[in-house]
Amino acid sequence: MVFLTAENYHADAYALDILADILAGSKSSPLYKIIVNEKKLAPNVQVSQQSKELAGEFYLRVRANADTKLNDVKSAIEEGLTFFEKYGFTDKELMRIKARLETNLYSGIENILSKAQRLGDDNEFRGDPGYIVKEATLIKDVSRADVVRVCNKYTKGKNYITTSFDPKGQAGLAVTGSELAKVWIEPVVQGLQNENVAPGEVAKFEKTKTSHDRSEPGFTEMPSFKMPAV
Repeated sequence: MVFLTAENYHADAYALDILADILAGSKSSPLYKIIVNEKKLAPNVQVSQQSKELAGEFYLRVRANADTKLNDVKSAIEEGLTFFEKYGFTDKELMRIKARLETNLYSGIENILSKAQRLGDDNEFRGDPGYIVKEATLIKDVSRADVVRVCNKYTKGKNYITTSFDPKGQAGLAVTGSELAKVWIEPVVQGLQNENVAPGEVAKFEKTKTSHDRSEPGFTEMPSFKMPAV
């Protein structure tokens, strides 16, 4: 199940990270407790927030046990979400998750390469190469009210997409109302490549016929690199 959420660098993304951990980050979390421990429908549950440049996605993934009807899994997920709304979470749990997220933040820049990548990403997409310091503060500042607010804003009663993957010949296990996804294979024609291409020449060959537009855009003017003052 996938819900549409906040984009990268949005303040709500950090509260959504914490919400995901509360829902399924431990064996005492509501979704794990109901789906794995009580109903024995699956060996584990995964919930994650993935923020991207234009928007974010809140994923609930369950790989069910063999011959398990995914309707039962869906009902169990809904039961777990209701359990969370009713009983909430403790301050101790919130502090534990925030501490782990902050630790992961700093452990993610332990080597020179990861530091360079983080500096570059934040400079390109946020305009601030030192944004990681602000991000640590944003994680610390997430409150109980923030977690409940993002739950209500992005997931509770909101539209989502459900995808069922079931074994061949067992389509009856899919969630009710699912539409069969059409998969087509475009045959790749072998032996058409030209191996005798001189350096600088463009190879000419018959391309595989396809229903997709695989044309490439033309080259634009190469931007000049300006070295900043150090």
